[in-house]
Amino acid sequence: MARWPLLLGLACATVSSASAAAAAAAVGGAGRPGARLAKPSVASVAAAFRADGFRVVGNETLPSGAFAVRAASLNVTLRSDGSAKAALFVTGTHYEIGQLVAAVAPAELEAMAVEYVDRFVVALLSAKLDMELGNSSDPAVRKAYGELCAAIGAGIVHGANTSFFDDGNEALVPPELVEEMRGLADGARSRGLRNVTLARLVTLSYGMDWLSAHAYTGDLAGVLRRQVLRLAAMGSPLATPGALAAVELLREEHVTVPAHCDAVAAAGSAVVGGRPVFARGFQLPSAGTFQHANMPMIIAPLDSSGNPLTAVLGAGAPGMVGLITAVNEHGFAMGVDTLRTGDADPQHPGHASILLVRATAEAAADVPGAVEYVRSRKRGLSWLYPMTDASGRGTVLETGRWRDDAGQPAPDLSPLIQDATLRSLLPPFAELQAQAPAPYAGAGVYVRNGSYPRPDAVVEPYNQALFNLAGQPWPGDAAFAPGGLVFPNFTAEDAAWGRLASKFFSPTRPGQGGAAAAADITIVSNLALVPQLRVAEMTAWASLIPAHAAQWRFDLLSRLSRALGGAGLIDADAGRRLISFLQPCPAQASGRSGAVPAGWTSVLDVASGAADPLSAAKGRMCTPGFWTDTIDPADPRSAVVEGSLTVADTETKTVWVKAGFWSDGWLRISLPAYLSSQATGSSD
Repeated sequence: MARWPLLLGLACATVSSASAAAAAAAVGGAGRPGARLAKPSVASVAAAFRADGFRVVGNETLPSGAFAVRAASLNVTLRSDGSAKAALFVTGTHYEIGQLVAAVAPAELEAMAVEYVDRFVVALLSAKLDMELGNSSDPAVRKAYGELCAAIGAGIVHGANTSFFDDGNEALVPPELVEEMRGLADGARSRGLRNVTLARLVTLSYGMDWLSAHAYTGDLAGVLRRQVLRLAAMGSPLATPGALAAVELLREEHVTVPAHCDAVAAAGSAVVGGRPVFARGFQLPSAGTFQHANMPMIIAPLDSSGNPLTAVLGAGAPGMVGLITAVNEHGFAMGVDTLRTGDADPQHPGHASILLVRATAEAAADVPGAVEYVRSRKRGLSWLYPMTDASGRGTVLETGRWRDDAGQPAPDLSPLIQDATLRSLLPPFAELQAQAPAPYAGAGVYVRNGSYPRPDAVVEPYNQALFNLAGQPWPGDAAFAPGGLVFPNFTAEDAAWGRLASKFFSPTRPGQGGAAAAADITIVSNLALVPQLRVAEMTAWASLIPAHAAQWRFDLLSRLSRALGGAGLIDADAGRRLISFLQPCPAQASGRSGAVPAGWTSVLDVASGAADPLSAAKGRMCTPGFWTDTIDPADPRSAVVEGSLTVADTETKTVWVKAGFWSDGWLRISLPAYLSSQATGSSD
């Protein structure tokens, strides 16, 4: 594994013709104008970093006046090597932003574009295997593993770029984001980073959509085999005998897509002082790289005339033009969660996932604007997009692929299911539509919040038959009632996946106190609650891809969040506790017995009823055995955070980010301070 130092030290939104026109006007543009009149300077950004507990360790300024500042935390270090965690500020045109990121984060950029791209697919097969082989003490094992990764990496770069440039997908992505990729490539080349190519940068931000669309339709293993065989036919030295033998063994059931994501949006009666909170965890394979290369980035784009556009604070890594979580200067926050469905077009994955998060955060000031923007984008596969804004309109967009269906009802997706017996046990689509039309905004977008009323009277009679068909014991009606658990623990759900998968209708877990109170908390995991879309999760290929305990995570996060929100106790600190509920427990103190040390509560005890959810949520929580990929076997909290966690106070636009390892601390950034010509401090 490579190491490198830090170089420089709601109610559902409605569709209106006016908002639709505004979204259409933003398509392909460089984002809506920001509210700022003053422009930040290197000095003002440096002052803002100091106020947030960083020291400036470098900066770069272009002749146009565009600049970047890199800072290192004074308080938060990386578990693996003790280096200070970094953050970036960058302003300029999108092309200049790319150039500047290459200037101030070259090592992380190269690691993401080369090592991460090469190891990502193997990490999809097994993150633990990737860690063990990549860090093997046997040079021969590391050499063979490196050859396999290089061959697969070259294959996905070719496949993703053929899809992007030759199959028309580039035209579906805002041109300014493609220009940023070109700026990154040109900036890298000017600094001698010859392996950081435009093709690899496209793969970083678009490759996951391309891979997922093929996985959901049953052809990812075939695509990878064909790409490596293509290398062999070309006589490429990357196509070694070992690599060829390995990919010939690859089957669809070996491939996973990261599905460990959760989010909570809270507002109104659930929060302290009326300040909305957005907390989300995005887990993706770190591939031995992301945990070191990631850093929060404050991106303040300018148009071609130098006028400020909407600034965004994003969680990601240098080289990723897309963002896994974004919070903009208006207080709009958005993330993306995996949703495995057969409603996918592998030829045209389009504009989706992290590139869509970035573009939406630059185009929309609030949730209604974001709904319209997402509707306008041609997306080729399903994702979940949790979001909220400064008004606390917590919302989840449950999306399938884009459809040109303005004014039409939601599509019937049950024909995607090839199993006739399974299909016969589903509610008739006409009955679903008649009894409870989906909150369908058109273009493959379903809009829900915490008060979404799943049509229980229509759906519930079918669930027991679906469990029986799968050979899965029925958990009882109480498991689907408010506050229930479909599975008693995460291991039980994982064990049932091969039989049941997502072939049932999930409960919504509404809160108590009526629709208004329920809407104050919106929760998402890696599953669709809207039945009209849920049926697309039941396809054969989507069912091969496990979602690590998605239902159990949803149920437990609901129980904890609604207990805390019911007492009006959710603030940013509570958001950090809630979204960390799966974290490993600390190692036991000498002489103590049991799985959890004093002062901590196991979420497994909350699930079993042995611990009170409100008491647990007010303190420190952990889940023994959920994350286990450690760098120190004696310390469970040395496990890698496979992705990152982000919490935002959307009223003050203060954001906390945690990545790297579970024992690492949180970075805090107060976004408004970076966008003024004179920075001011901030406080919790």
